[in-house]
Amino acid sequence: MIQLIGRSQLEPATIAHLDGIVNYTIITLKNGQQIVVSKTLKVMEARLSEYPNFLRVNKSVILNTDFAKRKDRIFVLPNKRKVTFSRRRWREFNLNQTNN
Repeated sequence: MIQLIGRSQLEPATIAHLDGIVNYTIITLKNGQQIVVSKTLKVMEARLSEYPNFLRVNKSVILNTDFAKRKDRIFVLPNKRKVTFSRRRWREFNLNQTNN
């Protein structure tokens, strides 16, 4: 369980992706429901760090790789939205993949 705000908690397996907008994060669940929290994406990334299936692909998106299909540098989400890796994060991702 990850803490959202106050006592609110959420099971990470239910999260499809997170979008950061200024000082807020929009959490999209696998059922399509969206939750807005007043935490930055950086804070949410730290809270999800122990879950290896969450991947920050660019400055404004964290994906749950269980719900996204990857085609080279592009992830396709269940709602058909396409999210592209940033150049720097793509290099880091490739380095980590070759070292494993």
